[in-house]
Amino acid sequence: MGNANGRIYAPVNTDDASSVLGENSHDVKTLCMSSKINKWARFKPEVINTPESISLVQRQSNNFGLSPSNIYSSKKAFIDAVKAGTFTGGWQYTRVSGNAWARLDDFDGYNHNATSPFGAVHPGTFMLTNNTGVKLTIPADSPMDDDTNISISEFSKGGADYKNWYFGILLFHTSRQFIMTTTEKIGTKQDWQVTFGWINPSYAGTYKAIPFLSSQPFTESNNDPSSVTIIGAGSAGVEVKLTTTSQTYVPFANCLYKNSTTTAISYTVTIQNLSSQPVTLTNVVLLVAKTEQDGISGNSQTLASFGTITVGANQTWIREGSVNIGHREFQFCQLRYNGSTNTGWANFEDIDTDAE
Repeated sequence: MGNANGRIYAPVNTDDASSVLGENSHDVKTLCMSSKINKWARFKPEVINTPESISLVQRQSNNFGLSPSNIYSSKKAFIDAVKAGTFTGGWQYTRVSGNAWARLDDFDGYNHNATSPFGAVHPGTFMLTNNTGVKLTIPADSPMDDDTNISISEFSKGGADYKNWYFGILLFHTSRQFIMTTTEKIGTKQDWQVTFGWINPSYAGTYKAIPFLSSQPFTESNNDPSSVTIIGAGSAGVEVKLTTTSQTYVPFANCLYKNSTTTAISYTVTIQNLSSQPVTLTNVVLLVAKTEQDGISGNSQTLASFGTITVGANQTWIREGSVNIGHREFQFCQLRYNGSTNTGWANFEDIDTDAE
């Protein structure tokens, strides 16, 4: 068939490989040794000792010619490499060279646009709150489900059965680190997100999020494993920001009596999400008070309840309303929700004289 859109189909000839790779050669050995071969392609030249066509089973048992650039025998060794700047997260492709067999039909099914079999972590901003029930979760994109891409469940060479390992993320800061994995083996359930549990807002800051695979799980309920092997997941890491509610979300409420005689309080509530991730706030309420002092019996009451609110990334949520409370004693208001802190009471706006 030839080639199309970066893919090569049987019967393969040197024109196909030369065109897709962008090599100015029709020599089979030169094409099989090309530095332009995409290492993540499922079907590509591999160092397997036979002149005959190789099978998918042979490719799988060879880990598709791939191996991690570095292997760490402990959590400390892994973190030390990150600190020293020697961690890359990369994987090596053992290319055909020297006296290795070069088979043109190794290119049958080759996809020049193949992508990594690992979940990809992206830069982002995530919220830390005082609510200990709110857990930090860092997502990763799932790899492409395509028969020309390698699946993590196919790795099995030399006892390093990576499909039975765990996907994890290290949050690295020069003064602190958080490390966690999924609770299930990545070949059993391809869950490409990691939940860290509650992290104190005092640890807000800029971190490097580094994906990895671990032979043993790091979870909330267990201590660090005593014996563990860690390898990279194709990335040196990306920058993420852990921020507090006050840094990321701007809640605002204003209230007023519309005229000098009404006992109805009109309000406008606004929550602006400045982050690149949606935010969900629970038990959102608008309080009104007679004075700015908390803890005084009868001083404050709930004017309106909004329940659970989700505000999209870079979006603003607004609600307006009016509640008749039967008197004119309240002069201050404040928006609160689970995990919020008392940011102070805002004065009621001045009476709208145009409504008199």
